Amino acid sequence: MWLLRKKPYRITSDPILVNVAFILQPLAQVASLVTEKELGLKVLLTTSGLSPAIYTLSWFLAEASGAAATSLLVAILCRITNVLEASSCE
Repeated sequence: MWLLRKKPYRITSDPILVNVAFILQPLAQVASLVTEKELGLKVLLTTSGLSPAIYTLSWFLAEASGAAATSLLVAILCRITNVLEASSCE
């Protein structure tokens, strides 16, 4: 009968997880940049005739979309778990 007396499960989160999520995004960007440098993609594509401005724009759009996805995921997680409920910012 102790199962019937249990309170409903409440989703909680630690604010440290939000910080970790925002630390992982720059690490992923650095890892992709290092991989790109090792493979020499920029040199290969500019030699093939791709404009450096187009290459930079495509790199920016790819990294910005990853950062936006991470930010959206963290915002949804914070909203669901009420992690900011106890903060002094609100």
